[in-house]
Amino acid sequence: MHPVPLIPALKRLRVGIAIATCTAASLLTAPEPALAQAIMDNGRLVVPERRTLQWAAVEGNRELIESTYARISRLTGNTPGSWTYEWMQVASHFEAQGDATARRGDAVRARSAYLKASLYYALGYFPDNASPEQQASYAKHLATYVSASRFFDHKMEVLSFPFEHSRIVVHLHVPPGAAKAPIVLWNGGVDWWKAGYHALIEMLIRRGIAVAAFDLPGTGESAAWTAGLDQGKLHRHVLDRLEQSGRFDFDRVGMVGVSFGGHYAVRVAATEPRVKAAVNFCGPIQRVFNAPAGVLSRVMASPEGATLRAAARARGLAPGQDQAAGAERFDLVRLGLVGEGHRIDIPILSVNGGRDPFAPVEDMELVLRSAPKGELWRLGTSGHCAVEYGAVVWPQVFDWLEEKLSLASQQKK
Repeated sequence: MHPVPLIPALKRLRVGIAIATCTAASLLTAPEPALAQAIMDNGRLVVPERRTLQWAAVEGNRELIESTYARISRLTGNTPGSWTYEWMQVASHFEAQGDATARRGDAVRARSAYLKASLYYALGYFPDNASPEQQASYAKHLATYVSASRFFDHKMEVLSFPFEHSRIVVHLHVPPGAAKAPIVLWNGGVDWWKAGYHALIEMLIRRGIAVAAFDLPGTGESAAWTAGLDQGKLHRHVLDRLEQSGRFDFDRVGMVGVSFGGHYAVRVAATEPRVKAAVNFCGPIQRVFNAPAGVLSRVMASPEGATLRAAARARGLAPGQDQAAGAERFDLVRLGLVGEGHRIDIPILSVNGGRDPFAPVEDMELVLRSAPKGELWRLGTSGHCAVEYGAVVWPQVFDWLEEKLSLASQQKK
């Protein structure tokens, strides 16, 4: 199947397309940080526009977000002016608002306030979640999300079950009144985790699709495992538990991964026969894992370094260790999962902007050649994860996934 250059709704909007070939080295010439926040030499906080768009598009408020930026002069510490402190102040205001409205029995306002608190607590840990204050903000992010779940229109269960030397924590979202619903595994990336995708997960719930959201190995509540060494075992164990429950239709099992979660969507789809269709939303596959020697180390010293440090921790690398080390754990060509002579016999949808240096067009085309039942959607000249297209593209992604799972069930019968 040939790549699909633009999805139909984007054609109607007359959005242009540019296909770009990028390498990790291009990150070094970016005029502003591509992934994470940074304090510039003049003391000014700079946050990439795509992050502001991402946060304001859900429960956030752009004016409030930008006014908080203006108070931040340091990325570390837990005193006024530091990144975590300022976001926790904003979040605690909404948490108190949630508590008050919950006591009054105002479910709509309580849900909204708790979701806002959860978002701003998430900003408090973003992207490192390494210092004690960041980890405290992360714990509050999870707690306020669970508080919000009491007022969802569907049931969310927090499952925690032992596996090896730790526990896997899953947020299981179940559509109301659903009997034997299809089930989708959901993974985020290395710096934005399972409780940060509520608006998107609700789109699947409204389609009658259950969602099991959990963190990738090396991240969030799955930090006990090391990314790349797990060989998909967390995903298999989650699938085992869900299948044993007898609650879901295992002829309709899907997977959605965003950023590094997209990498895992391809990785698991290539090896797990229970997955019938997968979405790789901006997942790196090969190119960035073969960057020239020294490039990743230089990027670590740039404004993008914080997000890549989070990725390094997920890979089990010590501070200062060569960031190119262990890349063989992630290059899906070297692992024999994609590339010439390898076929993935389920549909995989790869979606991304045309100018993403982490998951470039070549990576998406590689997946399409290996999974010819799938599709490739390139979204203009956008960068990583094409955030500005989200409102248009995500509903169509879920339409595609729902259709493929339905076809899989029909073929089974």
